[in-house]
Amino acid sequence: LVDAENTPHHAFKTILEEISLMGGMPIVRRAYADFFHPKLAAWKSVCAETSMRPVCTTSTVTGKSSSDISLALDAMEILSLNPVIKGFCLVTSDSDFALVAQKLREAGKFVWGFGRANNSGKNLVSSCTQFLYIENLMRGGPDGYTTLE
Repeated sequence: LVDAENTPHHAFKTILEEISLMGGMPIVRRAYADFFHPKLAAWKSVCAETSMRPVCTTSTVTGKSSSDISLALDAMEILSLNPVIKGFCLVTSDSDFALVAQKLREAGKFVWGFGRANNSGKNLVSSCTQFLYIENLMRGGPDGYTTLE
């Protein structure tokens, strides 16, 4: 599940490659954003190239987005409807998703987090089972891993 408003589009293919190295490909692929915003136009082609479903959220209030709540609700829905899914990937640097990661972990799911080093709060990082920094993946360095054990 990708918070496209807080994730660089050019990094997603690298993130997807990393996920495949860790044991498989995501069953549910969704990106959340107000895709009508011109700054997010590049995500449209990323979604098409990676078979990811764009979930377009719009806002009626300037400066507010409904993307976060949509992603959180979908995570809980997927958790309840698909018990076969053993893990979740949360691609975001937004610390508001720490509670989502905690809830998924409490349900016995493995939670991989992917986010930017300078923007990912400690609460988000420590709430994931494993957190990888996008910048280190882009450089190919192994030092991007933070693991909660």
